[in-house]
Amino acid sequence: MVACLIVGTVGCRVAERAAGTALTSVRNVDEDSKERQLKRTLNQTRELATRATTVVLYEVANEFDDDFAAFKSKPRIAGYPIRSEHRLNRLAVHDLIETLSDRSSYFPPNDGWTCIFEPHHVLQLQGGADRETIVICVHCGDIDFHIKKLVTGKSVQPKANAVIEAQLKSLIPRPTRR
Repeated sequence: MVACLIVGTVGCRVAERAAGTALTSVRNVDEDSKERQLKRTLNQTRELATRATTVVLYEVANEFDDDFAAFKSKPRIAGYPIRSEHRLNRLAVHDLIETLSDRSSYFPPNDGWTCIFEPHHVLQLQGGADRETIVICVHCGDIDFHIKKLVTGKSVQPKANAVIEAQLKSLIPRPTRR
């Protein structure tokens, strides 16, 4: 705006075009950076899953659950109260990891869902000193990967989200009715 006042109308158009180009370049660099980070995260997930000695799938509560008050004081994982804990072996979660670490499961850069994140599952992988915590919301299709202090989040496409939901259900034992 100040540049427009100083250089006049013709100069303003040139300045606006230059600023627009700069903003587009910054946006593209940011998109590229996020895409590289996502691919790096997916590769790290796949790699850790091949050598994980501890694999735990948690069912968690979140503040939108009707019964949240009953779980609020329970131990937490990734900030969410734990409802139940299921220790698994890495072979049991192989298909889930394949889906979660496949780039084609996710929307393209700058595309995805906009919704309230209300996860009910957390998958934790640990191998030696390396630990990864994957927070999964099948309600909205968002996944947050926590590796060390870095959190990478991305929206899953609808077809992959349905697959992830079915894979999670298959991993959690349900009591049989008599």
